[in-house]
Amino acid sequence: MTSWKVCYRSKDLECVDKYATLELAVEATYSLLDLGYEVVSIGTWPFTSMIPAEEILRNYGPLRRRGA
Repeated sequence: MTSWKVCYRSKDLECVDKYATLELAVEATYSLLDLGYEVVSIGTWPFTSMIPAEEILRNYGPLRRRGA
């Protein structure tokens, strides 16, 4: 089953891969950014593609703003 993965940098590159939808991954990305982490990429698990987080937020960021 495919899930969404968010990779961020704390001391090392870490990834969380438990999001069922892209919308949930975007929400998690904003939460990590709010906590001061650098979010590097968002993609699917197993790795079929990883997209720079900046690109995802540019295209899907308004999803969070609508719900806020």
